[in-house]
Amino acid sequence: MKELIGSNYVYISYAAKLLSFLYLISLSHYGVSQVPITFEESFTAETTDQEKFAMYLDTIDKYLYRDLNITTYGIDECRKIIDQGTALSDSILFYYVIQEIYHKFNINESLGAYQLITENEVMLHSENISEDMRGRFRYLRSFTYMSIGDTEAAQKSFYEEIEIGKAQKDTTTIISNLYSLGQLYSDAGEYMESINCYKQILEYDKVFVVRPTTIALTNIELAESYLQSEEFDKALAVLQTAQDIAEKNDLDILLSDVLMVKGIVFLGMKDIAAAESIYRKLEAANTGRLDTNNIINANRLLAMLYRAKQMHSSALSVFKEILNDIDTLDLDSMLETYDNMHQTCKDMQDYESAYGYFAEYNTILIKKEEDDKRQQTEYLKIKYNSEQKEIENKMLAAELNQNKTEKKVLYLSLALFFLLLSFLVAAYLQKQRYSKKLEDQVAKRTDKLKESNELLNNSIEELDEFNRILSHDLIEPLRSIISFSQLASRDLSDHDKVREYLSYVTKSGEQLSQLIEDVRLYREADLISEEVRTEVDIPTLFDGITTDLQAQFPNKKIEIRNNTDETISCAAKTVTNLFTIVLDNAVKYNTNESVKIKVDYSKQNDFYIFDIKDNGIGIDSKYHDQIFSMFKRLNNRLDYTGSGLGLSTAQKLAQKLGGDISLLYSDINSGTTFRIRLKA
Repeated sequence: MKELIGSNYVYISYAAKLLSFLYLISLSHYGVSQVPITFEESFTAETTDQEKFAMYLDTIDKYLYRDLNITTYGIDECRKIIDQGTALSDSILFYYVIQEIYHKFNINESLGAYQLITENEVMLHSENISEDMRGRFRYLRSFTYMSIGDTEAAQKSFYEEIEIGKAQKDTTTIISNLYSLGQLYSDAGEYMESINCYKQILEYDKVFVVRPTTIALTNIELAESYLQSEEFDKALAVLQTAQDIAEKNDLDILLSDVLMVKGIVFLGMKDIAAAESIYRKLEAANTGRLDTNNIINANRLLAMLYRAKQMHSSALSVFKEILNDIDTLDLDSMLETYDNMHQTCKDMQDYESAYGYFAEYNTILIKKEEDDKRQQTEYLKIKYNSEQKEIENKMLAAELNQNKTEKKVLYLSLALFFLLLSFLVAAYLQKQRYSKKLEDQVAKRTDKLKESNELLNNSIEELDEFNRILSHDLIEPLRSIISFSQLASRDLSDHDKVREYLSYVTKSGEQLSQLIEDVRLYREADLISEEVRTEVDIPTLFDGITTDLQAQFPNKKIEIRNNTDETISCAAKTVTNLFTIVLDNAVKYNTNESVKIKVDYSKQNDFYIFDIKDNGIGIDSKYHDQIFSMFKRLNNRLDYTGSGLGLSTAQKLAQKLGGDISLLYSDINSGTTFRIRLKA
């Protein structure tokens, strides 16, 4: 009888167990909708991409285990929004990644799930991710190890998560990881270990509130472990508990599984009459929305009953019916069914048919082994690439630390040099104090030296910033271009992936181009010589800049108003570049569709004064003293383009014109006012 049970109890894959577990515990959240979703009917012209993303994500959550087509459509639309570069919070994006991982299991793509996990593990370090989301992601990572076949990594990860759950007093984390750890031990034939895991879950139920579906599922898994250990009385006891929970909470799909396992237990006890009674209950339940699961379970139990009663021909007919209903992609179920048909034909002494079914079994077994080998190869490849990327990151960090050390040595050398120079100057001044003529020369040389020191200090600061650019800002887009180009060349047959990778290459190239152009403009500002002054009409000056900005930002309505019709005498080209930089910032860092800029002109003493006020996003007061620093960015590169050199370049240009630029007022969401003074 043990052989009969072992050969007829259909193996369920890790992915199927995960989907079953998640589907059943989600039944308490939502009912099954019978109304098709048409997303476009819910959108209006004012619906933002962020709002659309949230609506798609909510629908994915509701239909993940109920409608594959709706879920796939939602996943695809969310991915399009992400690829467009739409700004999304880390928490929303991370939640989408988790739903996409669930979806990969739903379509039997364990490798796809693992790829998503390796690509998004870095998000675990984001401060905006809740601990609950981190726990779910880590659990899926552990489960993915198990589904791919890396049981050692899975076991270690499950235990680590259980300890984290205990430290945080998070029963959900503890129970979910204990449940999957029990499955791992059960599939490895270590039934005592699996029984211990399930018993720990039931102990938690005595102290904490655990979902009825979770307790029912745990009792079913516990019964299966008892069944394999031939502890039939214990199996019947926990199955009765599961049955009571399923009936009390209307969990029809669980009730069907409980009855099937119960029938198998009775067969193990050689109580055929009791097993037949269970079959009649399953057969009577073949109505309603979950009748498919009941029919499958009833057929499995019926075939086992026929074999137990040695009604081999009838058993073979039922196995054939089961075979017709099995998804051809479900190789484990097909193997189990062909093995049963092979054994049944042997019992009938129909060795020719037995050989035919055995040959089919071997064919599928070879295919499964090839698929498993291919999956393992791809898994190791992804794992290797992930580890190599981690090594590269560590090497980059080490290189940055080395650069910092070298800078410290340079600063120390410069300090010693200036200290020695100070002593020499002091001695020289003391020695020449009696000579007025020499005193004047020393004074002039001292002034020159101070000016040189200031230039040297400025050059050192600029050199430091350029070193940072060369070691990070320039290398970052180059690394992205190289990495995504390699990925694209590796996946040439997958056009969607190639297009995705090439979009990243394009974005990185544009970022690199912008950075190089800004550095060029900044350095050219140092080379500007005195220009010939011409008369410039102020309205004409700002009208020309407005036209250029409107072409650059076609989606915004730009209005620049000034309070004068006067003309000024100035270096026209340099003045135009100066105002273009300031006005470009006013438009760029502005979330309003209508950009309004007011320019107030006046002349005081020997200076032309322009106060430029915008309605942009403003600057937090804590950053006011940093805005003219080189390469200083106050906003996320994903939200706003730029290198951080604009205002630094504007300051250089203003100084070249014998004036300056300063911040009069700015605050978050209150706009900004700059004052530009030009030598008249």
